[in-house]
Amino acid sequence: MHRKLWLSSVLALSLGLGSLSLAQAQNPPANFRDVPAGHWAREAVEYITQRGLIQGFPDGTFRGNENLTRYQAALIFYRLLQSGALSQVPQQDQGMIQQGIQQVQAELAALQKRLTALEEAGASQDKRLTSLEQQVQQLASRPAPDTTDLSNRIAALEQQVRSLGGQPAQAPQSDALAARIAALEEQVQKLSQAPAQPAPAAGPDLTPRVTTLEQQIQQLSQQVGQPNTAQAERIAALEQQVRSLQADVAALRQRAATPTPAPAPTPTPAPTPTPTEPAAAPAALPNVYFGIGAAYPVITTNPVSPNFTDDLSVSATVGLRDLLLGFGPRLGVDYRLNTGSLALELNFIRYLNPGAFFDPYIGLGARFDLSASGDILANTYGNSVVGFGLNFSRNFGLFVEANPRFEKNLQFGLGARAGLRLGF
Repeated sequence: MHRKLWLSSVLALSLGLGSLSLAQAQNPPANFRDVPAGHWAREAVEYITQRGLIQGFPDGTFRGNENLTRYQAALIFYRLLQSGALSQVPQQDQGMIQQGIQQVQAELAALQKRLTALEEAGASQDKRLTSLEQQVQQLASRPAPDTTDLSNRIAALEQQVRSLGGQPAQAPQSDALAARIAALEEQVQKLSQAPAQPAPAAGPDLTPRVTTLEQQIQQLSQQVGQPNTAQAERIAALEQQVRSLQADVAALRQRAATPTPAPAPTPTPAPTPTPTEPAAAPAALPNVYFGIGAAYPVITTNPVSPNFTDDLSVSATVGLRDLLLGFGPRLGVDYRLNTGSLALELNFIRYLNPGAFFDPYIGLGARFDLSASGDILANTYGNSVVGFGLNFSRNFGLFVEANPRFEKNLQFGLGARAGLRLGF
């Protein structure tokens, strides 16, 4: 629905109600801050405000320059329908008003639902408020309980409990209760002065007497109805003290009935063994090392000669233990004794237990066959290193390793190398 249709409907409504008497006004004229005297629409604003169609905003403004929402238009029509003044609107204006009502029919239904919910909530709140008022009146009409007798009994019980702690009782009100407590105090004193050795008789059982005392306290608290908070706390404190006294008596009886154990013999101190100094770990190995040994191709693309010495090579390596992030380069040369061919290796080695006697390591790199014919790239293949070293000193050790690799045409090969390693 357009704003123009809303304004036309409201205007028609105002014109239609113009014939009604001012005595039918339901509200006093509103004084809106933004509709001053002499404003061209002040009379119309006061007129529809008096009939309850528009109430303005909580801050005392009318906001006549703002757009009219569908919910605001629905509220105006809803109040018009509730007032019953629609029947008094001239026939020529009722058509436009009915059209406006149809346009905001959904909003009218929502307003009716919200109003019904508010009425139900208000009725429920009124019912709860009435019930609370009746309860308050009933509580106010009840006479205050007389707690004088209860206070006197509590004071007497507190006095008796204090007497159990070593203070003399002063004028107890109940002779029977005072006698029982006095007997209990005497028994506690006897148990506390008894020797640690087992006695032939542990004395009478005081548990029934203490239980009777607890029952009497509970009966006293129930005879005068519900006590107030302070009295309930005092009764709870008394009950706690009685239970503590009962536990102390039970502990004393247990101690009197239990024989004192013989002192344990003093153990003869064992001779303190002389600690043996652990073997000193080898000092940190030098970062630069040199190795010399022998290499042998266990598996290769070239046939291995049945004569062991035909494929044996003299090997020499030089490298760094740690250059970057624990890895160090190692350059090696293999010289085959039978053919005089050379092979060059470059690997990056990671030592897993540096500085220890057993020093395992792994590595990756490449191997170059310098004596083979053809392009050098065709004679280059990947190489890996898996081995360990035995460090007998900082500058001297042995090493044994295997060299898994991929040779020509990605065929798997395996070599072995062993020798001496010197650090500098």
